[in-house]
Amino acid sequence: MAATQQPFPRLDTPFVESNGLLSIPWYKLLVALWQNGGGGNVPTAQAVYFLINGSGGVDVFDSLNNTYIGTIFLVGQAGQPAVAEAPGASPYLFAALTSGHLAISGAKIELSRDAGATWFPVSLTGAAVPVLNGDAVRATWYGSTAPTVTWFPD
Repeated sequence: MAATQQPFPRLDTPFVESNGLLSIPWYKLLVALWQNGGGGNVPTAQAVYFLINGSGGVDVFDSLNNTYIGTIFLVGQAGQPAVAEAPGASPYLFAALTSGHLAISGAKIELSRDAGATWFPVSLTGAAVPVLNGDAVRATWYGSTAPTVTWFPD
């Protein structure tokens, strides 16, 4: 069977429409993935179903034995609200579970893309740091006033 070409849906395309049904672009992508993976011709067929988990992700379950497979985190959803973070003691470590921007004012900022093995300096006083899923940001300050930290998820 020839591979089916299907573009990835735009990042602002809702996964589920307001009527509760899967949106057409995401449905077409899932069908293309299923067809390219062998469709129903795979010897060990596995049927899956998807549930929106309310935390910006989709939980995937194996419907044949009702077991959890994993979570797909959706990125690029428009209109995610800002979240005020409450840094404790210095240094404050922020681990990104999705992509977005972390705005920090009043601290030295460093970014790590390898789970904290290597830190790259970003700013000495504050910045808006673009982060990807799995990135870590470290804010260090000297004094009794903690920095202002705001998370802007994509």
